[in-house]
Amino acid sequence: MQGHPHSKRFTAKCEPLVTTWQEFTEDVHYRFEISDNSVVQKFQDFCENMIESPAAMPYKKIYSRDPSFSLPEFVDEVQEVIRPVLEAYFKVTMYKLSKVYGQIYTILNIR
Repeated sequence: MQGHPHSKRFTAKCEPLVTTWQEFTEDVHYRFEISDNSVVQKFQDFCENMIESPAAMPYKKIYSRDPSFSLPEFVDEVQEVIRPVLEAYFKVTMYKLSKVYGQIYTILNIR
């Protein structure tokens, strides 16, 4: 399917702007990498250490598999699901546990 003539003209006029922007960002990235500024170097060190730290590895793996992952949403969901189970466990109320787990206790003959 052929594009609309106006969109072709618009794309043709925007192409130099896109190219200039790409060159600008590449230049800034290059200058950032070779900078001798102490603040920039400290920031680079911080970023490298954060990426390579053992604490960052789980987050890195999660984000590589699911870029839309949100830690606060995950924590909220875990608290919502786990809290009733823990409350029932700590109160040692089998009735509440049987409500949460359903037929598992019947199958295991836990009373």
